[in-house]
Amino acid sequence: KNLEKMLIELSNFKEFLTPKEIELEYRICRKTLSRYRNEGLKVVQAKRNGKILVKRTELEKFLNSNKYDR
Repeated sequence: KNLEKMLIELSNFKEFLTPKEIELEYRICRKTLSRYRNEGLKVVQAKRNGKILVKRTELEKFLNSNKYDR
């Protein structure tokens, strides 16, 4: 638990997050993240099968928009 908490605190300083980091910090599973991408969440993916990164500000903006209902 303490390690997970420390990782979350460290990730707060990162501008771009991986799906795993989003899952740990925001408690959003990969399937939900995939749905959000289909609904317009902007991601960065350098190559077709490359690593997916989400800009923290884009994620926050998406979660606070009307597109996202809790």
